[in-house]
Amino acid sequence: LDQTGIRFDRMFYFETNSVRRPMDMPGHAESHLAFFQQRLHDILPQIGTLLHPVPYDETAGIPNMMTCVLRMSEAIQSYVRGLPAGDTALLHADFTGGMRHANMMMLAVLRLLQYSGIEIGALLYSDYQSRRVEDIHSIYDLFDLISGAEEFVNFGSVKAINGYFQHRAASPVLQRLLDAMRDFSDEIGLCHRGRLIRAAQSLRDA
Repeated sequence: LDQTGIRFDRMFYFETNSVRRPMDMPGHAESHLAFFQQRLHDILPQIGTLLHPVPYDETAGIPNMMTCVLRMSEAIQSYVRGLPAGDTALLHADFTGGMRHANMMMLAVLRLLQYSGIEIGALLYSDYQSRRVEDIHSIYDLFDLISGAEEFVNFGSVKAINGYFQHRAASPVLQRLLDAMRDFSDEIGLCHRGRLIRAAQSLRDA
C-alpha cells in the first residue's frame, strides 16, 4: 500500500536509451531513471522491486515501436495471468512526458489490453506549468465512441454506442438519434422488412 491506501503491485514502463544516460543538469550526475526512482522512493520505498522495463530504442524507427507495443502488452498480460485465482487487475496509465509519439504507443497498449479483458483505471496527465494532475479518461473514451460509430456503420450494431452513452446525459436531439439507431439495429436482427424500412426512415430523419 502507498500513502493513499491504494495497492500498487507493478510499474511497467518504456525504457529509452536517453533515460539511462546522466541528466544534463547541474548537481545531478545520476541518470533520469535513477532520479525518477529517487523521487518515488519517499512514497514507495519498495519502488526498485516494482519496476518492469520494456527496452525501447528511440532511434530504431517505427517498426521497433510496433514491436515494443506488443512486448509491453505481452509483459502486462503475462503478469495478469500469474495473479492468484480470484485477483483482478486494474491498469492505470501516466501519459506525462516521453517522446512525441509516446502517447500513441500508450494508447495502442491500452486498447490491446482492454480488448483482452483487462480493466482500465485512471489515465493521468501531469501539467507541470499549472501544477495539476488530470484524469484524461474522457478523452480515451472517445475511442469507444469512434469504434461504436464504425461498428454501427459496418454491422448495424449499437452495443458499443450504448456502452459509451450508458452513464452520460444526452440532449433530446441526441437521444432521438440513439433511439433510432437502436430501433434500426433491432429490426436488422429481427428481419422484419416493413419495420426495417420504417426504422431506416426514422434513422435518416433523426
